[in-house]
Amino acid sequence: DGGFLKIAGASGIQKLVPLGARLIVIAENGIWSISGEDSGQFKATGYKVDKVSTNGCLDKSTVVDAGDTIYYFGADAIYRIQPNQFGDLGVTDITSDKIKKFYANMTITSKRLSHGVFDRFTNRVHWYSYDRSREFFATMLSYDLKLESFYPFTLMNSPAAEPILFGEFLAPDTLHTGVAGTAPSPGGLPKSNKMKCAGISRSGGNLQLFFSEFYDPDFI
Repeated sequence: DGGFLKIAGASGIQKLVPLGARLIVIAENGIWSISGEDSGQFKATGYKVDKVSTNGCLDKSTVVDAGDTIYYFGADAIYRIQPNQFGDLGVTDITSDKIKKFYANMTITSKRLSHGVFDRFTNRVHWYSYDRSREFFATMLSYDLKLESFYPFTLMNSPAAEPILFGEFLAPDTLHTGVAGTAPSPGGLPKSNKMKCAGISRSGGNLQLFFSEFYDPDFI
């Protein structure tokens, strides 16, 4: 069975994210919640649509599902979608008291081209910001959910002299490489995992794929 749900006033819908018994609609001009009647699961014959916020999302790539919380980039702030202790949904600006100036200095294009990921092992959200003029990810903004602190990183200044980062992925603590053409021994892989970075570095006229991680205790 199929059908349509009309969300009055919503335009430029970026992403749909489940949050508990709700379906969160993240659009360019605001946030909506679809839920069932009497706080139950919504279905085609029984649902309600509530507008939660007028603070819209710049792009779906900035939306991060962190389990019971959703984060996204707006034009003027980074926002968190989360139910309060009474179960009511709220949208909160998490940049105003911490990195308002830092975020304001980012261009709209850089914000729109940012890519967010959630590292559930360190309980952090990472946003990589793309520098369109130089065509690589130039900065990363990391947010610690427990400490509610931001960690800004500059990843590189010149693509001609630095490695080019193009993303993150979940990997074992140690990446094993064996003889060319053979797979690493499954028994040699550790059970714990963490987020690693993947990128390309230049060596003479050749490009080489690399995997890495980095750490900085400073935060703002």
